[in-house]
Amino acid sequence: ENLLDLARMRDRGLNSRAIHVGDLLRAAADGVRPKMDSAGVTFKTDVPQGVLTVQGDPERLSQVFQNLLDNAAKFTPRGGEVRLYARHEGGNVIFGVTDTGIGIPDADQARVCEPFYQVKRAGAEREGSGLGLAIVKEIVERHESRLELRSSLGGTTWEFELPVPAVDTEPQESAA
Repeated sequence: ENLLDLARMRDRGLNSRAIHVGDLLRAAADGVRPKMDSAGVTFKTDVPQGVLTVQGDPERLSQVFQNLLDNAAKFTPRGGEVRLYARHEGGNVIFGVTDTGIGIPDADQARVCEPFYQVKRAGAEREGSGLGLAIVKEIVERHESRLELRSSLGGTTWEFELPVPAVDTEPQESAA
């Protein structure tokens, strides 16, 4: 299913429209909260104050958060923390998922978003198709952004940014 989804996305592109950042994050949080609870992980969401919009495909962006949050829940030990956030910085909204999990080894970080690539972990069975992060990267790049990874023993952070659309204003007549 993931492979077909990746192919469809490449063929069809995005269904872009104005999205309220708070609504997008709240929907993502509601969808993943039961998984976080069953994993014994504290889950927090930081939503910017006020009405803030970005241009994007809400279904695809929800898929980005779902994949990143699923990975965070899977690789964060019981008692750890996962946070979904957005912050307004300059003319952009920075979106992120951060966790206090096991981290991604330095040697795997450059390849972790390649299709079918999975980090080999001692004593762990392969899980999933190895397409989740490839799909995340594809969606983010289709939104003309870049997926950034910071990871070390004790946590991983994924971030990308989307511009805040400029407000259309009518030119003012000058009083002369």
